[in-house]
Amino acid sequence: LHSNGSVTQHYVNGTDNRRTSLVFVCSHKAGPTSPSNLSEPHVLNYLIHYPAPSFCDWRPPSAQQEEKLRLEYLLRPLEGLCINQTQGWWTYEFCYPSHLRQFHVNNRGQTEEPIYSLGALPPHIEAAAISRQQNM
Repeated sequence: LHSNGSVTQHYVNGTDNRRTSLVFVCSHKAGPTSPSNLSEPHVLNYLIHYPAPSFCDWRPPSAQQEEKLRLEYLLRPLEGLCINQTQGWWTYEFCYPSHLRQFHVNNRGQTEEPIYSLGALPPHIEAAAISRQQNM
């Protein structure tokens, strides 16, 4: 959790060691299903900005435990949500918290091989999110 209200999560160990930094940022304009600014600043290293209103107007917590609870509160609306965005040849799929993928969709609307994993959350972070989903 950054001082400006944004949150960065790092997805690691993707296909051919791909990794992605997913930055959740404040935006009053974007709905909860619109990632933006997908880029590959370095080979096999991706950067995705995800604007959402829940990352605006927060106050820094006073204790580390409160920060963890605040982070869970900010990310909870995304759990179980899958979003596809096509940018040029590639379609990017973000299903929080389970995966980030990159693939091509042909003219018939079918996904073609290869499908690349852009990384996964470290197991302890993903397990905590999945546990919360099952308890809902």
